[in-house]
Amino acid sequence: MIRRAASIVAVSVFTLIFFARASAAATISFDPNTRALEVGDEFEVTVKINTQKQAINALEGVMVYPKERVEIIALSSANSFITVWAREPAFNKLTGRVEFAGGLPAPGFTGVGEIFKIRFRGLRSGAVSLNVRNVRILANDGEGTNIFTSAKTALYAIEEPAPVIGPTPPLPPEAILPPIEGEKPPLIEAPVMPLGPEVRPEVLPSCADGYDNDNDGRVDYPADQGCGSLSDQTETDPVSKLFKRVISARMSLMIERIITRILAVFSILNFSNFEFSRP
Repeated sequence: MIRRAASIVAVSVFTLIFFARASAAATISFDPNTRALEVGDEFEVTVKINTQKQAINALEGVMVYPKERVEIIALSSANSFITVWAREPAFNKLTGRVEFAGGLPAPGFTGVGEIFKIRFRGLRSGAVSLNVRNVRILANDGEGTNIFTSAKTALYAIEEPAPVIGPTPPLPPEAILPPIEGEKPPLIEAPVMPLGPEVRPEVLPSCADGYDNDNDGRVDYPADQGCGSLSDQTETDPVSKLFKRVISARMSLMIERIITRILAVFSILNFSNFEFSRP
């Protein structure tokens, strides 16, 4: 009976330890995880850890990057949760690798934290992937259990910059060929411009045209008494108009009387009774 109870307790303890270790999982990621860039652009990437609520006190690994497409121009661990570095993050341009190893005393670190930060510059167009290898993340459990499970690969796209179209530079003097002697330069015909609508000058009324049309020393309305408004077509004074009408009527009457008298004289003389002698 005692042996059976001891066996049950041992199995229970083993099961608890097994599932506790199985539930512990730490991951590594890159922030940002994806981005579109151009050749020559600089961009910053933060390498992070997530311990999934499990305390850790040490880690190590190698980050790899395509050295032919990007270059590292700065690397910093100033904001890292690691306090003691066995191998502080350092990059190798020839191999395209960043190696790191460090830790911190108990009670360790739990949660999401920064390991180190890198600034890249794009060298050539193409796909750029970042990943980690040979990673070990040790739990603060007194046994140094490796709880690393996975790392999410970062992927960036680098493209060639769009061409800048500027003004066409002038040709150098030596590139301009001199004209051939005796050859006439080609005639360049000027474009025929369409004619617009015919514009006729505006004819203003006599009382608004700026001229002294009746020669009385006064110009336009209201200076000229012959103008009743700016739209009047004549500047002649009303008195002058009436005088001209009266004179015209009298002249017509006088001419009519003279013609009547001449006809009366001709009828009296009766020219038909006269004979003209021929030579």
